[in-house]
Amino acid sequence: MSKTTEDDLETLTEDELLALPEEALPNDPSRLRTIRSTEAHERDFDELLLELAGDTSRHLMISAEKDPKEKQRREEQHRREQQLAWEQQMRDIRDRQDRLLLQIEERQIEIEKHRKEIEDNALRLRDGRRIYVDGDRYRDGEGRVLTGADEADAARQHEYHANASTWQQKTEADRDAEELRRLREKILKDREDGIAPDEAAHRLTGYEKEFNEKAQDRAAQAPVVFGSGDYMAELGGDAYALSTVPAFTQAAAPDSAAERRITENDTSRTQRTPRPGGQGTLKPA
Repeated sequence: MSKTTEDDLETLTEDELLALPEEALPNDPSRLRTIRSTEAHERDFDELLLELAGDTSRHLMISAEKDPKEKQRREEQHRREQQLAWEQQMRDIRDRQDRLLLQIEERQIEIEKHRKEIEDNALRLRDGRRIYVDGDRYRDGEGRVLTGADEADAARQHEYHANASTWQQKTEADRDAEELRRLREKILKDREDGIAPDEAAHRLTGYEKEFNEKAQDRAAQAPVVFGSGDYMAELGGDAYALSTVPAFTQAAAPDSAAERRITENDTSRTQRTPRPGGQGTLKPA
């Protein structure tokens, strides 16, 4: 087959030119290159219009990276994945918060029980106040140091109850209760404020570490064993019952039981003493 010359190409229509086989074309036909380039561009543009219009019956000839609809679909999918990941992270954080709050609640119950034992094991003045031993001094529940008759009363009670609760035991239990209360409030506040997951996880890790360190310190300490909650009853009932009579007044009062015994003895001796006159005595004439 003879090749078509450049002059012959000028006389052909575009369809006739595109229909010619490659071997019939002259070398590097400039007109054919222009026609084919224009045709390819128009074809791609038409395909894009059809795709944007919703026609999926024809296959796009452009790459996915250049397809606006495909790009939008990928962006929406990425946003959904990010949202799902955020929600899962928040669920994990909430689960950790719930576990730590439950541990705090259980520990608070233990501390309240321990505080009650300390309170029951404290010394008690005659007016009912609970007193705690602080070295060679005595303090009331507000931390005030006792003096005078109150101090003397506490010292007397301490003789009967040498293992009474100390001020250190009371203050440590109160401090533990307060620390747990503050820790619980921090967790609840973070949850209420809705802070970002990364920051919430960072803070929660610190809270968990704080709680676990306290638990380890507590486990390393020897447990305190208290006696009966009512040491007054153990000491003999009414002999050590609470009274509104001050200690020094009671000490100055007479021993009524001893007086009764002396009186009874005197009466008995009087009854046994013979009378001056009896049946064997001569009567005067």
